Parts: sequence; structure tokens; C-alpha cells
Amino acid sequence: MSILQRYRQNQTLVWVAAASSIVFTVVLIVVIALGVQSHNDRVLGAQVAQSELELRTVGAQIAAISIASFAARLNRETRVED
Repeated sequence: MSILQRYRQNQTLVWVAAASSIVFTVVLIVVIALGVQSHNDRVLGAQVAQSELELRTVGAQIAAISIASFAARLNRETRVED
């Protein structure tokens, strides 16, 4: 029996195998995409938390500088008025 005859006899089986391969490939792509997205979300969450910590530190430093400069300016103005 030649390959062509076998193909004609099993044509339905070939189409089922091809369709199954396509479905499997699509499912695999979706699973990989969701895994990558989940990983990226975790990385982004960690970066946001790190940025928040850095901004809190910088904000505290700015507040300390502002308070110190305001106190120094207030002291200078009170000395000038006296």
C-alpha cells in the first residue's frame, strides 16, 4: 500500500491530528504568555515597592532640609528686626 493510499484511508485521522496540534500550540502559547505576564507583574510590584521606599527617604530628607532652612531664615529675620 502506498503512502497516498494510506493517507486517503486515514484522512480524518490526519485532520484530527493537525487540529489537535494547532489547539495544543495555541494553549501552550497562552500558558507561556500568562506565565511571562505573571512574572513581569511580580517584578514590577517589587520595583514599585523599592521606588516607594526611595521616595519616602528622599521626601524625609527634603522635609528635613526645608525645616532647617526655614528655621535658619526665621533666625536671620528675627536678628535683622532686632
